[in-house]
Amino acid sequence: MEITSPILSTYRAAVSTGPPFPSLQIQQRTYKPTLRRVQSTVLLAQNEEEEETFLVLAPVAVGLCPTDLEVHRDPKRYGVSSPVILGHECVARVLEVRSGVKTKEKNTTERFHIGDIVVLSYPSCGKCAVCEVAPAYCASFPSLALSDPEAFMGQSAFSEQLCVPSRLCVVVERHQLQPASILAPLSCSFLTAIGCVWSTPSSPRRNALLNLEPNDCFAVIGCGTIGLTALLLAKYWIGLRDTSVCVAIDCDASVLQNVRDSWMNYDCKNATSLRLETFVCSDLKAYLKQLRALFMKYRINKCLDTTGDPHWIKAAIEWVVPGGHVVSCGVPKRGTDSMLSLPVSAMLLQGKKFSGTLEGDIVPSDAIRSILSGWTSAEGTLKYKMPRALSKHVATHGVLLWENIVSEFAAQRRTISRHGVPKLVFEQPDRFLIYRFQTLKQMSLAFEQGKGSAEAGNYEQFQTEVALLFSMAWPLHHVVPELLADWFGDSLSPHHSSHRMLRRIGWVGKNFISPEEVCPLMVREGTTKRRVISNFMGKATLAVQPLPVPLVPEKCVQYTAAMKYASHPIIDFFKKISDDVIMGVMTGKGVPHGFYFFLERIVPDNSQADSEVKKSKL
Repeated sequence: MEITSPILSTYRAAVSTGPPFPSLQIQQRTYKPTLRRVQSTVLLAQNEEEEETFLVLAPVAVGLCPTDLEVHRDPKRYGVSSPVILGHECVARVLEVRSGVKTKEKNTTERFHIGDIVVLSYPSCGKCAVCEVAPAYCASFPSLALSDPEAFMGQSAFSEQLCVPSRLCVVVERHQLQPASILAPLSCSFLTAIGCVWSTPSSPRRNALLNLEPNDCFAVIGCGTIGLTALLLAKYWIGLRDTSVCVAIDCDASVLQNVRDSWMNYDCKNATSLRLETFVCSDLKAYLKQLRALFMKYRINKCLDTTGDPHWIKAAIEWVVPGGHVVSCGVPKRGTDSMLSLPVSAMLLQGKKFSGTLEGDIVPSDAIRSILSGWTSAEGTLKYKMPRALSKHVATHGVLLWENIVSEFAAQRRTISRHGVPKLVFEQPDRFLIYRFQTLKQMSLAFEQGKGSAEAGNYEQFQTEVALLFSMAWPLHHVVPELLADWFGDSLSPHHSSHRMLRRIGWVGKNFISPEEVCPLMVREGTTKRRVISNFMGKATLAVQPLPVPLVPEKCVQYTAAMKYASHPIIDFFKKISDDVIMGVMTGKGVPHGFYFFLERIVPDNSQADSEVKKSKL
C-alpha cells in the first residue's frame, strides 16, 4: 500500500442512520484545516487567556463495545441524536498537533508529538468536584459525550481521521507499545475491569470498589471482556496468593474454556499457581444450591458481576462471606426487570456491601498510565504477562470490513461467543508508519547507489531515523499466523557489514513455513528470478521473545516475534509496519549497532514463479 501523505483530504466514516430501520452507511468526509468546534469544547470555552490543544489522529484500532450496538439500535434511549458516528474504544496515531479554542486548561502542546500513539478516554469537564473523584459521573457528561453526533463519547472513532481535544488522550511511550488490538479496549472495557478490582494508590475512591488484596477469594459472574480482564488482573497484577481461589461463572462453556486458556497460557516456572474454578450456569434457579455451596466452600469475599441481572446480584450478596463486597458494572438487558431488592438487615448485620460502577470509578488517564507502566515493568512482578494473555481474547478484523461493522458484529457475535473470544476489534493500516517506511526505504536505496549524501553524519542521522521507526512499529505477540509466509527482504542499513555480506550471497528474503521450519536466507539462483534456500547461516526457529537493551530501556519488557539462529549467537527481532510489511533488526555477537532490514509479503497468486522454493546448498 502506497501512502503519499499520512493526512487525508477526504476520509471515510461509518455513520449510523438510526431508527426506524438502523443501518450503517460509509460516507466521505472532507478534512477542514479550520478547527471544528465540537460541543465539548464550546461548553468549556470560558477563559480567553489559554488555548486548548487539539490532535488530528488516524485511528489504528477501534474496539466494538456493546454500547455502540445499543446506541445504533436505539439512540434516543441514550439521548443521542442520529445520524451519529459511533466508536469509543480507540488507539490512534498523532498526525498533527494544533491549538484551537481558548479554555481554562493549560496549553499541553509540548506533551504531544507527531507520530505519538495515544489511547483515547471519555470526556468530562475536569473542573467540578465529581471529576476529581470519578469523571464518569460528571454532571456535564451527557452534553460532552452524547450531544455531538460527530464526537460520540468525545471520539466517534469509526472514522479514518479524528480531531479531538488533547485532554482525552494518553500518550503510549514507545517502549510501552503493545499490539493495537490490546491497547484499544483500554479506552473502555479494560479500563472498567481495572477500576473494579484495582485503583491507583492516589485514587480518591481507592476503597470504594473491590480493590483486591493478595489474601482475597474472588468470583466473577459473566466472563466476557471485563470479566476475563478482572480475572487476569487478579492473577498477574494483584498477585493473589496460592491459598486464594478465583471462581469464573458464565452461561457459555466456550467462554469459560477461553478463560482457562488465557489463565494457563504463557505461564512459566516462576508464575503463580493461583487456582481457578469455572462453573457453567445457564439457569440460576437450577444451580442455586451448587453455586451457594461453591461460594461457601471457597469463602468468596469479593465478587464482580458484569451481567447487570438483579437476580444474580442479589444471590451474590447473599453468598459472599460476612464483610464481603459485591460490585456490578453491567447494564440490565432491555425489556427485563431491572429492579433490585436487597436484604438490608442481613447486609447490616453481616457488614456486606454492594456497589454499582460506571467505567470503574477511576480517573482514566491515571489508570491507563499505571497499567501501561506495569505491563512493561520487569521488576519482580508478573504484570508483563497480561497483554499476551489478553491477546487470545481479542478477534481482529481489517478495516475493509467497515461496510459490515454492525452486521459483522451481529452475525459474528454468536460465532465468536461459541469460540470464547467475545472482543471484536477493527484495525486500520497505520498510515503514518507506512508513509515513514516508504520514505526511509527510498533513502536507503539512494545511500546504497551513492545518490544520497556521502557525509557520515547524514548516514548516521538516517540510521537514527530507521531505529526510531523500529521503536514506533507494532510488536507482534503471535508468530502464527502473522509471520507464516514467503517474504521478499532488503536492507535498511546499506553501509552495514551485514548488508555487504548479504549482497554477496544474493539475499532476497525469508520463508517462514512454521515456527520450527524456517528458511532464514532466501537467495537468487544465478541470474534467474528463482528463489532458493541458502544454508549459509544454518537453521533457525521462530518464537516470541523480549526485546534486548538498548532496543528498550533497562528494567522494561516488550515482547515481539523473533527468529533465533541455531548455530550463531544472533537473533532477528520483528515488528509490524502493516499486514504486508515487517521491519526487523539483527542483533547479537558480530552484528555491531544492529542491522535493520524489512520484509514484504509475497502474494502466491501473483508471484508463483518468483516464490518457488528449491532446496540446494550454496
